[in-house]
Amino acid sequence: MTHHHHHSREEIAKAEIGHTESTPAINRLLTLAFLAMLAAVPAFQTVREVAAIRSGDEPGRAWPQWMDVFTTVRPQWREARAIAAAASIRDAFAAAHETNNRMLRDIAAYEAALKDRDAMIEWLVPRMQTVVTGWLRGGNEDAYCGRGRACPRLSSSGTGCFQAAGLNCPAWARPVT
Repeated sequence: MTHHHHHSREEIAKAEIGHTESTPAINRLLTLAFLAMLAAVPAFQTVREVAAIRSGDEPGRAWPQWMDVFTTVRPQWREARAIAAAASIRDAFAAAHETNNRMLRDIAAYEAALKDRDAMIEWLVPRMQTVVTGWLRGGNEDAYCGRGRACPRLSSSGTGCFQAAGLNCPAWARPVT
């Protein structure tokens, strides 16, 4: 007589850990989809900025903003020479520390400037705020939604009380100060 042992879901899960089966075609498709998603945001931003530059909407700008990394985060060759020429280890560490802090400030300024002009953020943030405050009835950094009341929804143009620092907000949706 043959007895069939019924495995618990936990036993099956433990046995299958690390043994996910997929075909090479699915693996390639998922890899390509992942890479396309990574490339989509900077590509979209670049196309948008190049179009704005060509149309004259970006006076004084000759290239997409991401290329500002070559001028914002300055090469530190002079500082590197000063570190190498330091009279003591202590002076070398002090110069390296100062150079590192300057580079960190440059990088933070560059990242902040990118974020401020990010087309995806401009498009996505108002829609996500609508979901969070309008549908899920939660607050965020821009609005505190009172109890028992719905939060305001953004207008279809993406402007509204969230984008206008409290303007046009009902009294019960107070901007956070």
